[in-house]
Amino acid sequence: MSGSDDRRSQGVTGRTAVVLGGGGSRGSFEVGALSYLYDHHQIRPSVIAGCSIGAVIASKLATGATGPAQCAALDQIDAIIRGFSDHRGMFTEEPWFRSFVDRYPSASSALRRLRGTAVPELSNIPGLADGDVTHDLDPDQRGFVDTWMALRALGRAAREIEPGVREAFRAKSVYNLDPLRELLEDPLVFGLEGVATSGVDLRLAVVSLESGDLRYVTQNGTFVDRDNGPLPELGSVPLPAAVRASAAVPGVFPPVRLGDENYVDGGVRELLPLQVVMEHLESTQCFAVLAQAPDLPRKSDMGRATILPIVARALGDIAMDEIRRDDVAFARRMPGVTVIEPEINVHGSLEVRPELVAIAIDYGFMRAADVVGGLPAEQCELSRRITQARMAQTDGDTVAARSELDRLIAERDPHGLPTSLQPERR
Repeated sequence: MSGSDDRRSQGVTGRTAVVLGGGGSRGSFEVGALSYLYDHHQIRPSVIAGCSIGAVIASKLATGATGPAQCAALDQIDAIIRGFSDHRGMFTEEPWFRSFVDRYPSASSALRRLRGTAVPELSNIPGLADGDVTHDLDPDQRGFVDTWMALRALGRAAREIEPGVREAFRAKSVYNLDPLRELLEDPLVFGLEGVATSGVDLRLAVVSLESGDLRYVTQNGTFVDRDNGPLPELGSVPLPAAVRASAAVPGVFPPVRLGDENYVDGGVRELLPLQVVMEHLESTQCFAVLAQAPDLPRKSDMGRATILPIVARALGDIAMDEIRRDDVAFARRMPGVTVIEPEINVHGSLEVRPELVAIAIDYGFMRAADVVGGLPAEQCELSRRITQARMAQTDGDTVAARSELDRLIAERDPHGLPTSLQPERR
């Protein structure tokens, strides 16, 4: 964050919108991009929409009736996420999962061994520590041996973990959003009671599990459909609950009851809630910010995969990637829309490490400068390489990474460099 600036209160002309996509803790990138937009492009949006983590950020921004008030709200968001020491500032393990890890050590050991081998999706799950690695084998051999040993361990642990498995099948999620709930409901932190009178049109994307419909919760807590048509029969709901519903990734966090129905993350149908903003809220320009980069790595041969990996790959990885592709393609076709997205992911969607969060915020700032400032391709490439050099520093390659970082910063146009990377501040 580069601090308050008189330019931040000026505001651009026309009806400006900001749309923020989902991505879990990767919303740190969005905070950095917004900082650039307020600091250097002087935006003052009167329409703000968000999905998942984007809904969390959008709801706080919408408390501001003026440009300076929105800037202050953004500063607060920045301070909040930088203040998290780990994931427990945002979410915590459900009791059954914590109990499972604590009560069934042989199964937990097997799960740790599976991290990054048979089930790479476990690699960023908080609550599972790093497991043993057979370093003297090449990657393919190591993966085979680790997987085989882990499956043997799980087999031996089957009787031990059976009660825990039954409990897991009765659960609604692995984690809960109780820490986020406390923040959202605290009038001194989020102050969402001010949204209704701020004059900002707010849209938070949610999906009903009962009907399957994509809906939006407005600044007044009322529902509208995907064409912005009012749904008075659904009544009104508290905004903190609506924000949690928009962030309720199925299986990861529990659904949230709003009125007579249960709702989950709007990203199930729409990662970037742009259409309602551009086609129904008379926005003349829009900044659409995504939290995560395109990331669908190729898997090794799935011929031996069993039901759970197959379902996770098809309905999780591939289906969600398609939603993202469709939303971004629509945004790029829409006149007046500027898309700001990362080229790399600095950290996992459930990963909260302060040093990586700070890097992601700065990366968002630089990417917004790249796109909105119209910097040439070689400067955009420097933003990515600067970020990667900083990531390498956190991995322990400090001397080489610091030298590379200094060189890259010297090459990059100083416009769009966040305060933390300005030469006089380093």
